[in-house]
Amino acid sequence: MIFKENEITIIIPEDVICELSKYYTDNTKEVGGILLGRFAGKMVYEITEIACVNSQYNTRIHYQRDVKKAQSIINKRWDETKGEINYLGEWHTHPNMHASPSTTDMKSLSAIMKQVGQVLPVVMLIILGANNKTSLSVRKENINYACIFDR
Repeated sequence: MIFKENEITIIIPEDVICELSKYYTDNTKEVGGILLGRFAGKMVYEITEIACVNSQYNTRIHYQRDVKKAQSIINKRWDETKGEINYLGEWHTHPNMHASPSTTDMKSLSAIMKQVGQVLPVVMLIILGANNKTSLSVRKENINYACIFDR
């Protein structure tokens, strides 16, 4: 899947979408993790892998990842790839619900952008929802871009 909006291009290979889909089940709690990838050119980002980050703070309508565990994964991949693979964003499921991001999801994306905006020009959020739908939200500075696609 290729998402283009203004000068931003996000590439999500089919194998990454398949990997994400494995985590979507009609279960009772949200699961999630981080998106990792590389800069493939000026304002071109390719999600090359995902990591599931388990949480003790997940419910049917809430997921909060373990920050230390996520940072450990990011640091490990950064070191292993000599800086080629880096953090690009977050992902989580909306079991039995629409893939659209909630107000809380968008506030979280904004907060992440404030934290990493000096280093990363964009951050993204993927949400896997019911009916085989997936949403991609991309935040650049104070602007959100979004799309929903079938997985």
